[in-house]
Amino acid sequence: MPVEQMQRNKALMECYRKWAGEGDEEEARETFEFLPPALDEDRLSN
Repeated sequence: MPVEQMQRNKALMECYRKWAGEGDEEEARETFEFLPPALDEDRLSN
């Protein structure tokens, strides 16, 4: 995986962790379920 993509993924996960502590539990769960597949869509194949 290119370094740039890894940096974007890391930044998104850090944002999610912050949001998870601020929002309601259901919203955090829905975001967590949505986020990994959304990140994988932009992932380049080897």
